[in-house]
Amino acid sequence: MNRIVKTLRHAWTFAAAGLALLLVSCVSPSPDLAGQSPSAVTRGFYQSYLKLGMSGLPDKAQSRQISPYLGADLRKAIAEAQKTQDLAIKHAPDEKPPWSEGDLFSSLFEGAQQFEVRSEMIKGPRAEVQVQLRNTEGTPPTRWTDVAVLQKEGDTWVITDIQFKGSWAFKSGASLSSVLKAR
Repeated sequence: MNRIVKTLRHAWTFAAAGLALLLVSCVSPSPDLAGQSPSAVTRGFYQSYLKLGMSGLPDKAQSRQISPYLGADLRKAIAEAQKTQDLAIKHAPDEKPPWSEGDLFSSLFEGAQQFEVRSEMIKGPRAEVQVQLRNTEGTPPTRWTDVAVLQKEGDTWVITDIQFKGSWAFKSGASLSSVLKAR
């Protein structure tokens, strides 16, 4: 009987440890953004954006990485676009699905390799952060400024849109949210 109790205790300890590990692995490690300034949140987003090197719609793993920086409506729009893209692939596997190419998070289709957070303007629960972006692939490098729009969700600033301010004619749209709704 004593041996059965020990075995059950070991099994319970192992199961509890496994459950704890499962819970930790289901929640992606997210930065603690509470109390951070809009500029700090924007900086964290663009650091992740550059590190991930996304082209087209982020996949689910990339979405988990950037989601702490994004507002609920923007996360929902990306998730809906992912579903639309998956359906397009299923129904027409030989055709290019929507949002499959190009940088969705900046004015330039080719995306950026560098960024610098510039000015921050806070108006109540809304903030705008100017971000200077740079694509170094061409000669000379392409530079432009986009604007991250943030709002407070609880005590945390989150990005609710990115306004594309590049001055070239062939931008994908005026903003991230308009590009996600366009197809």
